[in-house]
Amino acid sequence: MSIESGNCLSKTLIIQSVQHLLKLSVPFDAEILIQKELLVAEMGLKIKLAVVFVVAAIFTVVTSENELLDKEGFATNPDIDTIERECDCGRRSRGCHFDADGSKVCECKRGYFQRFGKCEECYCGEGSTSCHFDHDGIKICNCSSLFAQRNGTCTETCFSDRHCKGSTVCRMGEGGAANFCECPPNSEGEDCEINSLCNRIKPSCYSRSATCEIIDSTAFCRCKPETALDPVTGLCLYICTFDKCLHGKCEVVGLGYRCKCDDGYTGHRCETKIRSEFNLLQFVVLASTNAVIILVLLGILCLACRRRDKNFV
Repeated sequence: MSIESGNCLSKTLIIQSVQHLLKLSVPFDAEILIQKELLVAEMGLKIKLAVVFVVAAIFTVVTSENELLDKEGFATNPDIDTIERECDCGRRSRGCHFDADGSKVCECKRGYFQRFGKCEECYCGEGSTSCHFDHDGIKICNCSSLFAQRNGTCTETCFSDRHCKGSTVCRMGEGGAANFCECPPNSEGEDCEINSLCNRIKPSCYSRSATCEIIDSTAFCRCKPETALDPVTGLCLYICTFDKCLHGKCEVVGLGYRCKCDDGYTGHRCETKIRSEFNLLQFVVLASTNAVIILVLLGILCLACRRRDKNFV
């Protein structure tokens, strides 16, 4: 409510109260006197409320005007009854002023350009001739020949794969305005040495002591050579361990192993000592040979004894 409407309300209430007071001048009895006193008290209360309402309305109007001045960037000086407009473009500016239309103009340092009333960095790379921001704050790069803007930077263009280095290939950029050298699909890095598919699952593979492989454009974790996935731990463990072959050498066969046993041992883990018929035959032959030798010696001894007895006779 405006100040004028508040004043009108106050005047109306005052006139009504005066009219009621004039009616009190006629003769009255005690009951009428009490009623009129109550009426006068009620009128006084209404007048006070009206005054409070008017003061509140004035305070609201003044507060709203001050807020409007703050939002528009004005500052008031209580000593000098004037209004000054602030002009600041940040630390990267050389100067600031308002043009004839009241728009702020920033004079920015080299490598900076005005964006939303502040001097911000504007750099498009070595292949650029200039850089600026449009009204929407989007960076615009002016590139030299054989260069074109890409991702906010003047990037060298290409005409075929022969103009590209390493594993990069010449492909059409977004919008089809120019061709750029870039990595093949699922590759990234300066020399396209990083496979983006494997890059996503590398942590999972490494936690299992496995490596990443690409099969039909799909990434898999695969155990390294001489290792296999253990179903209990979920890790890639070495197939041949020191306890696999007790008396022999462990050899990896596919995802399993086999033991090459030492002489005299057999079994899946070379745990059994061989007791063959060949060894028994050797024992029999050796024993027989020894027995024959003993018999021959006894025979010779007997002959010698008989000859000695004949000589004594």
